[in-house]
Amino acid sequence: PVALFQAGYSKEQELEADREGVLLAALRGYSARGAISGFEMLERLSQRVSQTAGSPQEELSKIAIDVVSGYFRSHPLTSERIAQIRAMIARQPALDRPEQLSKIEYIFLGWQSLDEIRQERFAKAGALASRSLERKQGYLPALQALSEAKFGSDDRAGGQQTYRMLLALDPTAATPVEKWAEAFIDHLLAIKNDARAETLAQSFLELHPYHAAFLRLLALAQVGSHKVELASATAQALHRLYPDQATEFGARTWERATALFTDHQFAEAAAMARLSLASRAGDLNTLHILGDAEFAQARFAESAAAYEQMLNDQTSEAAPLRSFTDALASARPATAAQELAQVMERQHLIKLSESNLQIEQAGLSLRSGSDDRAQSVQRAIEQGSIAPELLARLGWWYFRAGRNAEARTVLQKASRLRPEDAEIQRNLTWVNLEEGKDAGPGEESLAPAGDPLLATSRAAVNAINEWQQKRTDLALSHWQSVRHQQPQWRMAAWRNAIYPPHIVQSIATMEAELQQREAARLTRRPSLRIKPSSRATASPSSPIGGIATPIPSWPRAPVCPPTTREARGAFPAT
Repeated sequence: PVALFQAGYSKEQELEADREGVLLAALRGYSARGAISGFEMLERLSQRVSQTAGSPQEELSKIAIDVVSGYFRSHPLTSERIAQIRAMIARQPALDRPEQLSKIEYIFLGWQSLDEIRQERFAKAGALASRSLERKQGYLPALQALSEAKFGSDDRAGGQQTYRMLLALDPTAATPVEKWAEAFIDHLLAIKNDARAETLAQSFLELHPYHAAFLRLLALAQVGSHKVELASATAQALHRLYPDQATEFGARTWERATALFTDHQFAEAAAMARLSLASRAGDLNTLHILGDAEFAQARFAESAAAYEQMLNDQTSEAAPLRSFTDALASARPATAAQELAQVMERQHLIKLSESNLQIEQAGLSLRSGSDDRAQSVQRAIEQGSIAPELLARLGWWYFRAGRNAEARTVLQKASRLRPEDAEIQRNLTWVNLEEGKDAGPGEESLAPAGDPLLATSRAAVNAINEWQQKRTDLALSHWQSVRHQQPQWRMAAWRNAIYPPHIVQSIATMEAELQQREAARLTRRPSLRIKPSSRATASPSSPIGGIATPIPSWPRAPVCPPTTREARGAFPAT
């Protein structure tokens, strides 16, 4: 059909058709100037043919323009057709009557306003929608666009008023506005505009109380605004009213908490994990993330509380127990052994091996100054009632208690029994560091390739070892990498809770030396002079002439955080 249309008539026949068409239109009351406007509009639109269609209306327009453009290639030019109509008007002034607005213009204005909403040009969308409604009161697409434009422009009252008008005219016509609002709030959350997202979610909850989708979005916006208690209350309402959706919400927020933790945004990860728990209390994966995130911030009491919730009569793996005791020993070393006994009595940890429970009780007793249980465990290992591998954990507890000689004795005994055990060798490395001995390259060969946690542990060991062996520049280079890649190492409270005094002091002196060198480097940097004609402002920190840049600071670089076994237990290497 297109080919026939394009090839059917000659140029002169087409010009004749234009003349006759204008005369026929004039007999029905149309202005000849409308034909000129039509051709001019097609000329403008043809220049936009290459752009991608963003709506069904644009797609139809694109098809029409493609057809007409192809037609023009072998038929009269637009300029010729316009010139002919102007000549007709000059010969017959009656054709030149005033143009009138199209009776269906409101439809096109409504379409245009919705297109502007999609581009987030809310002011223009609102103006077009208002013009459409002036021509056709109650036109639903224009009301939709006007409601969205007002909400998008933060006119909360105006948006709600227009939305209620939609509901009164046709409740189903309000659904697209709801869907737009959900998508727009998601967009605001993605760009961290949590306050605006919270306001919009609350606006729709006022229109539709306890609406599941907006409860979910409100909770996410509240946690983004650091209103964790409000967010938990909102999530609990979601769980109470819509348990199925709350489960999905809990899974999504757990995934978000995991991503934040991986990016080393520990405070944000903890807040998101608490939000997830509000809709699915007791979830072990979420409790694990929460405990790890709190531990990485040196919030040991909060970390211990999260890990404790993982302990029940079905707990069979030792990892949650170790996480709990490591956090407990860091939070309240004097009473940790007593608290563990109370938890064991209350939780009935019947599936945990008695050996693991004895080791943790012995370790916490060492932290409170008593070694009776530790000696009893060693006798049990010699008698064959406790596995020799657990000596690695017992040696670590001696190390944490600052009793390095006993730690070495226990770990060397373990090494003779299990020389291939990497955990034993890593803990011996830390004992050597605490005594100021050269740790050597042993950690390098024992860490499996591709394990990022052990790799960062290895980097910390290397840095401390190089520092203690007076290889200062190399040590600082290693340490700079560690502290950028693991922010918890930069917190004195975190280091002091895990490592004994000599290692802690080595790290503190490295930190001080790094800061002193950076300060000296900035002091030595010469000021840059600029020509008077330059518009740029120079600063002493400018590395490029004429362009001011901020003084560089050490970034809060993300790192692999401590895991259940690494920094808080079996191996201290995070």
